[in-house]
Amino acid sequence: AFSLIGLGVGGYFAYPYALQGYLDYRAYRSTTGLPTPDRAELHLLAGLTWDEKNKPKEGFPIKGYGSSLSTIVESKILPKEETQKLATLWRSQTFGWEYQALCHDPAYGVRFYRGSTLLFETSVCFHCSNFYVEIPPFHASWYGFDTSKPEAKALLDYFNSLIPYEKRKPKKS
Repeated sequence: AFSLIGLGVGGYFAYPYALQGYLDYRAYRSTTGLPTPDRAELHLLAGLTWDEKNKPKEGFPIKGYGSSLSTIVESKILPKEETQKLATLWRSQTFGWEYQALCHDPAYGVRFYRGSTLLFETSVCFHCSNFYVEIPPFHASWYGFDTSKPEAKALLDYFNSLIPYEKRKPKKS
């Protein structure tokens, strides 16, 4: 009986370490360990609307906020060569839990595919230095990247070269 109690107590104290290991693994598979994609989608997002009456019914999922959606302003499907360039830029970021802020106003949404399989999907906020990582069976968690690094500027510049951020802002009449 004491050995079973010991296993239960040991498992209880090991749980936080096991959970952190799982979170780190999910983050790794979405960042530097991203499998090789053959297609990607880039979406310019309008940001989040907290006004219940004006929330979009369709759009890009912002899973770090449950079932929130952002209106898609413009989208581009990238050919294989551009997908490889984007994946390389993405993997080159300096990632870590410590870089992200506790806010999120996504400028871009990204999806990486291999064949018809979705490898990774996220919304990226350069202001808050974060994006979401899906953590099955949980919903999603925010993860960060160091936006002070030249690699982050290169990623933002690449996004802007494909779909300029200025298209997000409403035109003045």
